[in-house]
Amino acid sequence: MGYSIYLFIIGIVIPTICLIITNSIIFTHVRRSTRRVQPMNGDSAQAATLGSRDARLLKHMIFMFAVFFCGWAPAFLIKAINANGNLVSLITVQAILAIPEVSLLIDVADLFLYNHELRNYFTNKRQMDQGNRPTR
Repeated sequence: MGYSIYLFIIGIVIPTICLIITNSIIFTHVRRSTRRVQPMNGDSAQAATLGSRDARLLKHMIFMFAVFFCGWAPAFLIKAINANGNLVSLITVQAILAIPEVSLLIDVADLFLYNHELRNYFTNKRQMDQGNRPTR
């Protein structure tokens, strides 16, 4: 039982605390830099855009954290509950152990989709490659 608790703390609690601290530092830095940028000519539309940018960043960080936590917590819980392998069927264990891989795939795909510059680079690269194809 002690090993199960240790596994859960090392696998879920500590990374969760590290992610919360890191995301908090990133968000406070972005928030401070947003406040430093003053709208030109008292334009309230630009100020609202800056605030919405912070809100979108916060939503994205929460989404990434939720995907991470919901992906990895079940795997560590099943390992903690089913330490000797007798309580849960092998098919169920294997299905639950596939969830972290799916969550990692979702996080990576989301980062590619969220990064506009990288997405534009790949789009432009693909268009250039298609334009440079030799004709038959």
